[in-house]
Formats: sequence, C-alpha cells, structure tokens
Amino acid sequence: MRKKLAWNGLYVLAAACVLAPPIVAQASDGTITIDGEIVDVTCTVSVNGGGSANIVTLPTVSKSQLPAAGATAGATDLTIGLSACPASYASARPFFEGGANVAPNFNLVNQASSPAANVQIQLTYEDGTQLQVGNAASQQAAAATPINGGTATLHYSTQYYAAGAAAGAGDVQGTVTFAMNYF
Repeated sequence: MRKKLAWNGLYVLAAACVLAPPIVAQASDGTITIDGEIVDVTCTVSVNGGGSANIVTLPTVSKSQLPAAGATAGATDLTIGLSACPASYASARPFFEGGANVAPNFNLVNQASSPAANVQIQLTYEDGTQLQVGNAASQQAAAATPINGGTATLHYSTQYYAAGAAAGAGDVQGTVTFAMNYF
C-alpha cells in the first residue's frame, strides 16, 4: 500500500512539473525616451495665396478626357505658403488627414450634390506622384520643405481622377483637412 501511494505521489509530482508554466528570465533591453514640444506660435499658413481655408477650382473638362479608370485631367497647382515662422523651425511638411471624405485608394471622394459618376479628386506631389491622403507612412516618407528666412512654399497639384470606369458628367467637390508638422 505504501509503495502504491509513493508511486501515485511521483505521478502527481511529474504531472505538476509538466503542467507548470516555464520559468522565464527577463532583462531590460533598452529605454525609449519620447521628446516633443508644444508651442504657442506656428507659421502663418495660406493656400494658393489666400487663407488657410481656401477653395481651389479645377478647370471644366469634358468627360471624354477621363475615358477609363485611372485617367486624370485638369491638373491644377496647389501651393501651401508659410510665413512668419519662428526661427527654430527648419522645415515643414503637411499631413493630409483621412476620414469619410477619403476613398480606399487615398483620393478624395466626390461629395458634390449632383456628382459626376466615377470621379474622384487626386492630390499629387510636385513631381506628379500620388499623395496618399490619410496614409501617414506614405506622407512621412516624403521630404520636408526647408523654411528659409521664416518662409516656405510647398508645391502640390490636384486633378480629376476616373475611379473604376469612364467618368460621367456632373459636379465635383471634395474637401481635405491638413495639419502642418514643423521640424
């Protein structure tokens, strides 16, 4: 009987060892310090020479200029001017924010009351590559614009974009919000 109890005890001990969580040793591998600054003064911002909330008017184009998905037309300059920047700001880059007004392909949704079918608004960098509205990783990869003498001009473009198929006739309107980041 004692032998049987001894063996049962060994079985319980073995099961406990197998089911017990492993002992893990942990060590500190590093420290991350987060720095930032909140300021009460930023640059004065203008869009195409007007206020920071300005209207950019695309030219009227024929729907035949947007015959298939991916076609673009009506490229129009979009400039963001910075002035009266603090001397501590060396460069700036806007972040064009996403939201319900941005399509999955990072273009602006046509929000007109009588919208042209299959038409979005696309923002591009100065070199013509698409600016992916709402995509932080993509926008952060873009170079910041230097601020010299307290001023800078950031160059972009906006254009019609045929989304999914040829464009239909109608109105086009979209909005995008941006926040300036200073470095």
